[in-house]
Amino acid sequence: MERPVNSYWKNEDKMVRQKLKRIFLAVFLILTNLALFSQEEGKIIDYSNSYDYKIGGVSVSGVRFLDPNALIGISGLRMGQEISGSWRCNYHCK
Repeated sequence: MERPVNSYWKNEDKMVRQKLKRIFLAVFLILTNLALFSQEEGKIIDYSNSYDYKIGGVSVSGVRFLDPNALIGISGLRMGQEISGSWRCNYHCK
């Protein structure tokens, strides 16, 4: 085996590998922190308070290939039917 004349290239390779390891570790830690902070706290829903609503009408929109009356029939919702839920009606409710 031949002995290298100078060890400059050998040391430079080690330095490059160390720099790459540090960069990879830094990127990994940053991405891990971003993933952890991206979690949102969910709203707590109180299911003990139930509200009663009366259905005033049922309509279907955005359907191109299905019969709207068939979808209404499948849903089981009828005009005048009373439903209860723990949500608050914010859309077209009086």
